[in-house]
Amino acid sequence: MKKLSPWYLVALAPIAVAGCSGAFLGQVTVLVVTVMIFVGTLSLGRA
Repeated sequence: MKKLSPWYLVALAPIAVAGCSGAFLGQVTVLVVTVMIFVGTLSLGRA
């Protein structure tokens, strides 16, 4: 299985919760971007 790029997940996150309210959408978007930055930071040292 091909590994998904973190940017792909970041791009899809707002679309996935588009039916929710604006405040919730904003919070989820910030949370997802923060988690992706964390995961990206952890994967920097890997070959």
